[in-house]
Amino acid sequence: MMSLKRLWEIALYGFGEYPRVDIDSGAAVDLQRANITEFKRRWRNWLLGLAGAVSAFIWPLAMNHWVDPTWDKTHAGYYVSLFFFSVIVTIICGFKYKCPHCGAVPQGVLFSASEGTVTYGGGLHPFPIRCRKCGYYLAGRALRRDLKAGGMHG
Repeated sequence: MMSLKRLWEIALYGFGEYPRVDIDSGAAVDLQRANITEFKRRWRNWLLGLAGAVSAFIWPLAMNHWVDPTWDKTHAGYYVSLFFFSVIVTIICGFKYKCPHCGAVPQGVLFSASEGTVTYGGGLHPFPIRCRKCGYYLAGRALRRDLKAGGMHG
């Protein structure tokens, strides 16, 4: 029977464990670091695309409210084209937001319990630590922590 602590860990960190990854050899650690570097680049691109989409909404509203009240009417076509461009950039960056090793999208787990209801769901994880499919590290801090502990990790 599972302990209450283990059930709590499953609820917080997701249903199921990461696949085991060997980080004993130097070559395996170098491969993990290369994977982390590539994922950081992809994560930054995704974040920039998302920031561009948000700014496409905020900038015209700010122009309309603080600078020129007639701006919205005179530049409506510009606003529409900026909106579609930002959506396209966000979608392209979203397609590239994957684990560099296996190509899986980082999935997060949502678990909540409130008055009489328990909810479980999943979705895109904005700050993943490891890939749930292949077990490769996606965050340098987690790799450093596990290197201090030593051995196989999963």
